[in-house]
Amino acid sequence: MLRDIIRKEIMDNVGTLKFVVTFVVVILLVISGLIIGSKNYTEKVGDAQQRLGTNREVLAAQNNWINAGYVGLFEAKVPYVLTIVDSGIDDSLGRQAEINLDIDTDLDESRNLVSPILAVFGNVDITFVVKIVLSLFVIMLTYDAISGEKELGTLKLALANEVPRYKILLGKILGGYSVILIAFILPMIIGLAFMMAFYPDVLGAFTADTWLRLLVIVGIYVVYLGVFFAAGLFVSSLCQRSATSFIVLLMIWVLFVTIIPKLSLVAAERLRPYESYTSLQTKAMKEIAQGRSEILKEFSDQSRFAQAAQKGELAEMIASIFEKQSEFQQEVLDKYDRQYEQQQAAQITLAESIARSLSPTSAMSFAVQNLAGSGWARQTEYLDQLRSFQQEFRNYVFEEMKNLDDSDPQKFFESFMGDKELEVQQSRINFQFREEDFAVTVSRTIWDIGLLIVLAMVFFAASFVAFIRYDVR
Repeated sequence: MLRDIIRKEIMDNVGTLKFVVTFVVVILLVISGLIIGSKNYTEKVGDAQQRLGTNREVLAAQNNWINAGYVGLFEAKVPYVLTIVDSGIDDSLGRQAEINLDIDTDLDESRNLVSPILAVFGNVDITFVVKIVLSLFVIMLTYDAISGEKELGTLKLALANEVPRYKILLGKILGGYSVILIAFILPMIIGLAFMMAFYPDVLGAFTADTWLRLLVIVGIYVVYLGVFFAAGLFVSSLCQRSATSFIVLLMIWVLFVTIIPKLSLVAAERLRPYESYTSLQTKAMKEIAQGRSEILKEFSDQSRFAQAAQKGELAEMIASIFEKQSEFQQEVLDKYDRQYEQQQAAQITLAESIARSLSPTSAMSFAVQNLAGSGWARQTEYLDQLRSFQQEFRNYVFEEMKNLDDSDPQKFFESFMGDKELEVQQSRINFQFREEDFAVTVSRTIWDIGLLIVLAMVFFAASFVAFIRYDVR
């Protein structure tokens, strides 16, 4: 009997116009999303690789290491390959950085800033398809699952044949959920096949860790759709009319998908305000100007230069001046940048906590962004590693400055105006980002995944109770 109910649910839904239309739309969106995501990923990787050779050429063209240090490097952030599945907020975050002796390293110039049309229309990725298209399909699939059969009289007829209520509901759950999986998993497989045909290099960048992350992401999508599926059965088991059930479910969808995430940000801004970045930078510039002046006073005595020249320590002395100024400036910028970032992180954390606790859509989005490397966590880690590399680059520049031959002061100063190409070690100017371990990333998503599972179980349990007590008359 249970098998017959499951088969009936599958056949009744797969043959409908809403399933056919949804299936076709999902296939088109998944294919286009993966192909566009692969194209964007390939372009970003190409930009980053081009920078490796350009940085060396620019540094080598400088006539001395002081100039080279202030010209510095230009880094382009390499995205994680799973951004083809979920672009998250990656395009809204900074993607380029300057690394030199003068400024504090930061990631700026987001892709949406360069191409504002992307911010207007947004990206089409797999998360968008699941969050919007498939969740709406689940509502259309479930809003009349119980109330609609009551209106048609088929539910009363089934119960008259002494079929246990739990079997009817279990059959609807298994059959309906199978329809959802067909509408999602099959387009995913087709989309990956198209991507393999057009962008085989992108799939070639997938490691065992990447495939494992993708598997977990797909599991999160399935659980997320299960939340709306269970909620649909629950509401349909409470309402006597399918029209009422549809309106209630649509209101729940709007609340989860749009209202709660936006209100969470508004609440966090009110509860955790912080000083603007411009204001903090103004304070930093004043402190830096005063500090650099104090450092120069230490070396203003002409006799110190003469003594250093006689001892063959002129290069070391000049390098020390720039090194002290650079270190002081870095300390001040670090202090104010960390203050801003800590306050910003506190606000973001509060907004995320409110959103994920009240909205399964937010919980799903944050979990997927963490696994796909398209969220705030990877950006923060990327910036931390960039700043560590900036210190390594500074050390390299000052080492080269101190190694200059200053036995003859005249030749030493002439070397600053020469046109001889600098010998740049490529290994010392290459930044390699170390991706976070899979276990660490998963540990950060456990709370979000757990919330989705608990919410789905609560709705399923509530639907069982509601259906057992449902009046079919």
